[in-house]
Amino acid sequence: SNISAHRPKNLLVYINPYGGKRRGKHIYEQKVAPVFRRAGIFTNVIVTEHANHARDHLKTEANLDDYDG
Repeated sequence: SNISAHRPKNLLVYINPYGGKRRGKHIYEQKVAPVFRRAGIFTNVIVTEHANHARDHLKTEANLDDYDG
């Protein structure tokens, strides 16, 4: 069986810039994004700007049909 067939290819990513001792965006760009790139995964990254930003974005703007993770 091909394990990569079940791996997501299009991810919607939310980053809390205050996470990781306010290094959330840096940590994502340095450690996480390169792994996704090597795996051929497309990402749409939203850096949250206020409380409930991710929840509100999901409810209003995000088209979840575009993503599988």
